[in-house]
Amino acid sequence: MAPLSHLRLIQFRAGYNLPVHAAIEYGIFAKYGLEIEVAYTPGSDYLIEALRSGKFEIGHPAADDVVAAVESEENKHGRDIDLFLFMGLHSGLLSLIAAPEYPDVGSLRGKLLGVDSRRTGFVFLLEKFLRSNGFGPQDYSLVEIGGWEFRYQALLEKKIAATLLTSPFVADALSCGCHLLSRGDEILPVYQATCGAARRAWARD
Repeated sequence: MAPLSHLRLIQFRAGYNLPVHAAIEYGIFAKYGLEIEVAYTPGSDYLIEALRSGKFEIGHPAADDVVAAVESEENKHGRDIDLFLFMGLHSGLLSLIAAPEYPDVGSLRGKLLGVDSRRTGFVFLLEKFLRSNGFGPQDYSLVEIGGWEFRYQALLEKKIAATLLTSPFVADALSCGCHLLSRGDEILPVYQATCGAARRAWARD
């Protein structure tokens, strides 16, 4: 039997990655000659840098993350950021969840909201929602916390008033008394969220 091709994958802790783990568990990748090594990222900035540096061959970032990296000033001034998107994973399996003290959108005015990164990681979706509800930039503050599990924990510890979450963190937060303020498809019906990404140089090889 030919040796398996080893691929390193970096992703967020989230329910939408279940198919990857099921395929590993049931030997689907191995059947087609692949051995997948999975690691988890603390946030989108780390994931993009890990892909760029070659620590991982494939990543599951938000489409926003890759676009921001490719269009960044660093890339324009000669830093090698040759990432590309090659598939979509989902189109918005995320929801805006608020702590128990904040039952509606209006109650978030003047509050601290948790995000992965101020530049990427669905922050554009969150700010679009706030703008559509009459919020200006001065009406809230953003704090960078990192990936889903870190924002979920910050929400339960009441360090932030609200954040975007995905499964299984949404159901867990609601069971603790948090409020569902909006789902991703209500904020923006057509939206490419998490994707598969890689370096062009690696893909060519």
